[in-house]
Amino acid sequence: YVVLSLLVYVGLIMALVFRLWKKQFDALTFGILFYLATISIFSNIFFLISSLMAERFLFFPSLGFCVALAWLLVKFLTIQQTESVTGVFTEKKLWITVLGICIVWTLLTVNRNKDWKDNATLYEADCAKAPGNFRLLLFQSGERALDADNGGYPPRVRIQKYLEVSQILRRSVDIYPKSYEALAGLADAYLVLDKPDSAIYFGKLAFQYTTVSSQATDALAGAYMQKRQFPDAISVLRTAMNFVKDNPEFPGNMGSCYLMMRQYDSAIMYLRMSRTMDAAMPNTNMLLALAFKGKGVPDSALKYEAIFRRTDPKFSIRDAPLP
Repeated sequence: YVVLSLLVYVGLIMALVFRLWKKQFDALTFGILFYLATISIFSNIFFLISSLMAERFLFFPSLGFCVALAWLLVKFLTIQQTESVTGVFTEKKLWITVLGICIVWTLLTVNRNKDWKDNATLYEADCAKAPGNFRLLLFQSGERALDADNGGYPPRVRIQKYLEVSQILRRSVDIYPKSYEALAGLADAYLVLDKPDSAIYFGKLAFQYTTVSSQATDALAGAYMQKRQFPDAISVLRTAMNFVKDNPEFPGNMGSCYLMMRQYDSAIMYLRMSRTMDAAMPNTNMLLALAFKGKGVPDSALKYEAIFRRTDPKFSIRDAPLP
């Protein structure tokens, strides 16, 4: 298909050059020129665009296609040449052909609209049509992970869904091994599946192809924390903070690591930093209460206990053990 499409474009370019050389400045020439000029903007050949490929990028080029198609239909299906629009439709073969085209493409459009119900439906439909597209598989895995996290499933079902996510991501990585997004997703999936060694492997692999990935950072640091390798987790998080200054999870997790290591001053400093970035970060106030309890500052511990009890009335600093 790639070679075939390449031959089509080479043929269009040759036809355009020939018609311009012959000074045939008609609707067909305009249609070919407009199509090639506008689709080149989105082709990622002359320059890279930041957005992903999408159907909307074909709206501009489709105008050139329609102009050229209209010219060809009039040329080959009209017996009486006429400048009148109404005169064109006196030709029965022509308007029957146009009507047929409109009916077929209307049905195709209506059928395609069902795929646009939501992101999950769209990616499921398109993955079936293009199973070799690593990016579609990446998007599909992301939607399935969101469903697993937010669907209210029991733990066993959630784990099963994450197994499916990991399988999809493995197919994505098999197609394009340098996709740091798919590798980071795999690290995250294996962290949920309680396989920290696999999470560390794929997290490190992701950073071979990027310097910044919040998902890979969270997964890699989380895996080190699962294995209680807190200095390694801190090293990962500190590196990430050099590139991303406004992610409250990074200092929050650093504070958690220092709390687990009973280095309370450092824990308090990073937890406060996280709280400054986002006061609604879950558990930050609880961790601050524990850190101040460990440091032996009861007034501050009670202060953050009172704040956290607004979301969890059962929490008590007196009964909560230190890590």
